[in-house]
Amino acid sequence: MIFKSYFKSPLGKLTILSTEEKITHLQFTDLFNLKTLKIKEIVDDETEVIKNLKANLKLYFSGIPVDFSKTPIELTCSEFQRKVYSILINQPYGTVTTYGELALNYLKKYNLPRMSAQAIGGAMKRNPILLVIPCHRVLKKDHSIGGFGAGSEIKQQLLEIENAWEPKSKRNEY
Repeated sequence: MIFKSYFKSPLGKLTILSTEEKITHLQFTDLFNLKTLKIKEIVDDETEVIKNLKANLKLYFSGIPVDFSKTPIELTCSEFQRKVYSILINQPYGTVTTYGELALNYLKKYNLPRMSAQAIGGAMKRNPILLVIPCHRVLKKDHSIGGFGAGSEIKQQLLEIENAWEPKSKRNEY
């Protein structure tokens, strides 16, 4: 059985899905199609894990640093995505990385000869648990925003909440 609840953030309504003990999805409601998940039984109810996530989301959106990496999650995805997310979930609050840096970290961790930044971007595009798996902290090589499933404006606002990014026009570059 899957449990469903909602959270009203300053950036839009979020849909939260969980099992009894683990978060399975956290997505902006207006971009999320539950029918594609083919879940047989969804109950409108809040598990303890949903209540804890909501408490952390409230802190996060009020500007208080939150470590979402301790949130219990259950992923239904490819092994490649799982490996990418296992690296990204430890990207600290208020910091950013690039698709290329993430690809290098993947190479090192899994002892591979090559990995493309585009493949990393593809995994980010399918991230089922926003914020907890912080794909918003991944930027393009030139540190511009890049893509984001909820839109680049939302990505920028999330990074601004964390004081992790400035538009190029405001950066002090030498």
